[in-house]
Amino acid sequence: MKLNKLKFEIALANSGHSATSLAREVGLSQSIVSKTLSGTRNMSPRTVGKVAKGLGVKVEDIIEMEI
Repeated sequence: MKLNKLKFEIALANSGHSATSLAREVGLSQSIVSKTLSGTRNMSPRTVGKVAKGLGVKVEDIIEMEI
């Protein structure tokens, strides 16, 4: 799944997390979060679910959605 970079950064800021603290909280490597933020990596649905939960948002609040 592709995260919407702007929505992800806003959710990250609203949660008070840094990329490092989010990665630590949800059990991901810092590298995965950094590469996702830079747009060079997509996340699996399971990983997006973990990230959304860690940020306190719904998955659809942080992913790219094509209609």
